[in-house]
Formats: sequence, structure tokens, C-alpha cells
Amino acid sequence: MNIINRICVLVFSGFNQRAVIAFLRTLKANNIDYAIIAKSQEDDIFLTDYKEKVLAIRSSLSLNLEDLLSSIKMVKEQTQAEEYIIAPTTEALNRFLLEKRELFEKNGCVIPLVKKELYEQISDKYSFGKICSKNNILIPKEFKFSKNMILPVVAKPKKYFSSTKREILSPIIIKHSIDFELFCENYNIEDFYYQEYVNGKSLYLLYYFHRNGMIYKLSQENLIQQPDGKSMVAAISSDFHNSSESQKYESLFKNINFFGLVMVEVKQQNNKNYMIEANPRFWGPSQLFVDAEMNFFEAFLHDFGLLKQINISEESFHSTKYFWFGGMQKYLDAFEKLVFYNYDLNLLFNEFWIFLRNDIYLREDTSNIFTKEVLNLQGEINLEIANQKNSINKTDKLIVSVGAGCTQLPFIKALKERGYSVAAFGKGRNDLNAIKLCDYFKEIDTSNHEEAIKWLQGLPIEVSAAGSFAGGVAIKTLHEVSRTFNLPTSIPKLLSVDMNKFEQQKLYEKYQLTSIKTFSSDELRNNQTLVKGINKFIIKPSIGRGSAGVRKINLIELYQMIENNNLSEKDIIQELKEGEEYRMLIIVQNSELKLLAPIKRQSFHESFLLGRLSHKDDKIIQIKNYVNRMIKNLRLKDVIIKADIIVSEENVDMIEMDIGVGGGIYYKTYISYLFDYDIQEEYINLITGKEVIKSQAKGKKMVMDYVYNLSGRPVTYDNDICKEMLNNFLGKNIILIPNLLHPEKRGSFGSNADFIFCLIHENDMMNNLEVNRYVNKELFIKVKG
Repeated sequence: MNIINRICVLVFSGFNQRAVIAFLRTLKANNIDYAIIAKSQEDDIFLTDYKEKVLAIRSSLSLNLEDLLSSIKMVKEQTQAEEYIIAPTTEALNRFLLEKRELFEKNGCVIPLVKKELYEQISDKYSFGKICSKNNILIPKEFKFSKNMILPVVAKPKKYFSSTKREILSPIIIKHSIDFELFCENYNIEDFYYQEYVNGKSLYLLYYFHRNGMIYKLSQENLIQQPDGKSMVAAISSDFHNSSESQKYESLFKNINFFGLVMVEVKQQNNKNYMIEANPRFWGPSQLFVDAEMNFFEAFLHDFGLLKQINISEESFHSTKYFWFGGMQKYLDAFEKLVFYNYDLNLLFNEFWIFLRNDIYLREDTSNIFTKEVLNLQGEINLEIANQKNSINKTDKLIVSVGAGCTQLPFIKALKERGYSVAAFGKGRNDLNAIKLCDYFKEIDTSNHEEAIKWLQGLPIEVSAAGSFAGGVAIKTLHEVSRTFNLPTSIPKLLSVDMNKFEQQKLYEKYQLTSIKTFSSDELRNNQTLVKGINKFIIKPSIGRGSAGVRKINLIELYQMIENNNLSEKDIIQELKEGEEYRMLIIVQNSELKLLAPIKRQSFHESFLLGRLSHKDDKIIQIKNYVNRMIKNLRLKDVIIKADIIVSEENVDMIEMDIGVGGGIYYKTYISYLFDYDIQEEYINLITGKEVIKSQAKGKKMVMDYVYNLSGRPVTYDNDICKEMLNNFLGKNIILIPNLLHPEKRGSFGSNADFIFCLIHENDMMNNLEVNRYVNKELFIKVKG
């Protein structure tokens, strides 16, 4: 590269990559000279059109002075610029540059940031909160740390680094008592301050404060965020920057002589605006202001002499959207983990293709990153496979698998071993081995029954049966497929109530399957006397999976939530029934009960997440009578059901049930061991019209523990070492079943799907929490970074 202009922009890539890409697009569009220093050989920058601009590769992922200066020297040797402006791309880099400012400036580099003290005053959450309070800007209510804090609260670091280990600290949302315990175990409580968790609309105020006195501003409304306060994945432009609230920040930053880029996060609750934090640097969704033609990067380039003039004005602004599908892709099988602000899943489905057109990476210069993130596979995959394979045992029957992910692989494999042709569809987390086994495959979302049915109707073999071990939206699609093709296991339409828990409860009440009182948030706002005489409640999302978002409250707390308008329209409120909770699997053929497997369900420590499953038959007669009444009332003929129930002395009450699917591969595996009964084989018999064996065996003395990552950080573990040490800890014959979705890479848990592995064993003297604590302490290895 031959840079002959006076100034060259140095861009460190690999971190905060979405902002880096938006900045590189601006540099290219304005013919600005620049050079890239990649974080490593694996930097995604090499998948883009900007790879030719990489002039150096760092030797260390951590910020090392010698390494950075060496990389800058390599760039200088290949260029002829007089001055090098280092783009302020990330928080860690900016703080490092400010710490070593003199050394970088001696090496011909410009650090385009305010002084270190002012930068930290804004970026450190505690100090900026104090500045805001003095300027009549609301911040969330602060609490003194104690066991009696009203949850949820947000623990925010007072400083960027911890006081002892110099580790980078991030805000932590403490939702439940178990979160509180984990927080106390893993952090120094003095490093944090504690604020009320603010629900409501999420907004970013976006600014560039030019050194000539000009203020360039825009705002965005955030719609979807990754869990635990991580990246925004969907947003739209807003006019909030034209409000009087924005004027407060404009005055504040002017008064403290700030210049440069800054983003302020604001939450709106009950018509009040609360400052959450400020970031005086590049921010992830920067492509939004670039696409809106309010390009703050151009203001930055003008401020530091790289552009002679800029054309940014309110007249040039147009509304736009921001989307990062790759950031959402990892949660496709568990949408309830995503955080929606003033938005929901139905709206996303309706507007998905509109958002996708604005995807940060689905563009010509970065399409390879999009492909890598979305497919999560190396090389090209033919997404529509219709190879008819010849087999000695092949039948002329076509079985449909709703879903083609790793959890469906054993089901598809078993169908092929029996000689059936298999047609499968799914989108997102498809398993390559499952796809290869199929005679027909097409990439169709399991929620899209209309497209799936249309495709199946065009296949050369008639559909004979359909099955799935998936859950959520796949259940309705399975029902629709079964009814369309008039299959033996088709479910009456009146029993298909989607994922809406309120509608499910109305169905259970109609058929006398529950006495649990259930209310919508609207009902209670209009008539609080409905809950008279009830003292304990459960609040849960009307649409959700895996016990995510479920919490317990008392009557006083409920009244307070109603009074403070803190009940979401998406919440349902249920009477909390006392009793033992069971998860049962039922197989019915020709209206005869073939399998009844009632498994006692114990929740993980002070939560509603799955903790331990165990067999207990002291309530078997009561449960069996209930199930036989259910078969009669619902007129069930050929069906498999997974159901959660509460059993008390007086009643058996339905919590929820999935009709037509086998309840997940982990639960299925446990029951198969417990009762010496091959659930998968008998499920295939059921859907294909073959006789299902009636279970005669009594359950063994075996429990299944769900083990979660309690550290709050990504972990890894060795399967063989775990088995060996757990055999010593719990006794012999341990069966360890890893979670095929590998949540250990995430470092957090919030739903049943986040367990690291299941343990089947015979030691019921050791409780689930003890097992979890042992595994976390002795067997999980924390991943640095």
C-alpha cells in the first residue's frame, strides 16, 4: 500500500467488529486512507472486502504495549503518512491508549479522545451517574447491598477494573436468590453499586460533539437485545434526540468540555426517563446512523482534518432500521432468552424480511461473515437435498420429521434403520448429519406450517406419519401436518392452542383438568377482586419456554405491581397451588393407556428451573385416575403427551402439556432407563400405526440431575474425567448426557435449556444443589476472556 496523504487512519479490528465495519464503509466511501491491524489470523476481517487493507497482525489478543507498537511500526514501514490517527473502536483499547498516551504520541499517533480523567468520568457508570444527578437527569433508584434487596436489581461496577485482580467488570442483573448467592461467591460486593432494574422502552441518544462547537445528534429505539444486557440485535431510528431530555445531555457534555462520539442509554418507565450508562466511543449498532445518512463518523473525520466538508443535517436524515441476524442466530431455539422492548415475536416474524434487508453483514462487502454466522458451518451446504437413496429394507412410506437439529438426529436415524423414507425441514440450528440421512430436506422454519405443508404435498411419496422431539412452535406445525395428511396421530384442532399459556389454561379448565385460577394482566387491572382469597401467585410470560421469566409473588406484591403499572400485557398471573410437581409422559393407543411415567420434578435451588427428576409411585393411583379421566374428556385416541401437573391431597391440576411430542431427548432418555422402555421405538410404533408395547415395569431407584454453570463465565469440562470423578462422588454407573447445544460457551443460564449436562444416578441422598456445587467447583474449568 502506498499512502501518500498526510494522515492515515489506523483501525484495530476483531473487537466491536460491527462498529469497525460501519467505520470502514465510511472510510471507503470518502476515499480516506487507512490501514487495518487485525487481532489474529482468525479475525473475521479476512472474510471481508477490506482484507487487502490489513498491514499487520497482532501477536497477542490482550493489549500489550510492545505488541501494539510493533504492529504500528509494521504499518509505518509500508506507508508514507506523516500522522496516524488511531480509531477509538473499543472501551479496552481507548483506556489503554489514554493510559499510554505519551508513548503513542511519541510514535507519531494521534489519540482522538478527551483527557483520561474526563473519559473515565463519563465511561465509569458510578461517576457519570453522579454527574447526571447534579444536572437534573434521573438515574435508577440505588439500594444499599443486603439480602433484603427487592429483586431484580442491577449490580453495576463502580470502576472499569476490579479493585483487587484488575479484571474488567460488567453490569450483572440479579434476578433471583440463586443469582444473589452466585454474585456473592464470585465478586467483591464493594466493587459494585446497586440499582433498581428499570423496565420499559429502551433508547440510545447518539452524539458527536465537534471541537468547533457543533453538535450532531440522532437517536434509536432498541427493540431486541441479547440476554444479560449484551448486544442490541434490532433497532429503529427515533426522534427522541429532538426532545427536551436530549437538551439536558447536550448542555451537560458542553459544560464539561467534552468532544467526540458518545452514546447514552436511556430507559423510559411510567413517562420518566432514566439514564442507564454512557459510552464515549464507537458503539455496536453504528450502521444505523450511517444508513440514516446522519454519519457521525464523517463528523469525526472532519473534526480531525480528514474531510474538508461534511453534509450532515436534519434534512439529510431518513428513518431506517438496524439488524444483526448473526447475533440473534444462537438463540433461534430459545427465543424467550432474547429481551424484547416494546416489541414481540409476532411483530418480528411479520417484519423479519424488512429487517433482514438492513442486516449489518448481509451486504456485498461482508457477505462471508453473514454466511459464517448464520450457517455456523465451514464451506458451502446445499440447503435443499432431495436425493432418493436406495436401501434393501426401504419401504414406500414417508415419515416427516418436524425439525432437523441435533435433538432430532436419533429419531431420524432410527427411522432410517427401520427402512423408512424421511423428509425433514428446519431452519437455523440444523444438524449436517441429520440432513445427510434424510431422503428429502428443505430449509423451512418449523414455525411455518403453511410452507412446510406446501413442500410436503409436492414430494413424490405420500406422507404416512409425522413426529418430533422438538417443542415450542414446532408442536403446532406437527399438529397442522398431521391434520392435513389425515395421519393416525392427528390432533383435533380445538386442542391446538399454540404456545399461549393463558389459552392453554382456559382449555384445561374447559375439560376439568385444572382448578388453578389463571388471570390475564388486563383482567386484574380492571377487577382486582378476582384474586380475593388467594395469597400466593406465579407470574409467567404468556408465551415462553423452559421456565424462563417465571417468578413467585404474594398478594401485596401483586397489588403493588398493578398499582405501579408493572404488569406486562404479556404476563399471566396464576394461583400458586401447594403440592408435589410431576412431569409425566403418557402414550395412548386406541384410547388405551400404554405408558404412564409420572416423574417427580424438583426445581433447581430457589428457582423454577428443572433441578432433579425422580420416580415416586405413592401417588400413582390418584395420577392414573386423573389421566384416564383426561383420556375420556379429551377423547384421546393415538397420542403421546408430556404434561406438568401439581398433585395435592385433594386435586391433580394441569400446569401445561405438549400434545404429540415426546418431551425432549434428555427426558426421554431418563424414562427409557427408568422403566426399561424404549420411548423412541414405541413413539415410532405409535405414529406409524404399529402396536405399542404396554409398560409393565416399575420405576427404578434412579434420579436425573440437571447441572448448570453457576460461575457466570464460560466454562469447559472433560467428559471422561467428569464420569470418573462423579463415579467416586455419587457412586458407580453414572450416566452423563451432555447438552447438545453446548451452553457452557455462554456463561449464563436463564431457562431449562441452559443446563450443561444431565446426570442419571442412584444416589438420592445427595441433593441437586450439592451435585451442582460439586461439579462447578471440581470439574468445570473457567474459560478466560
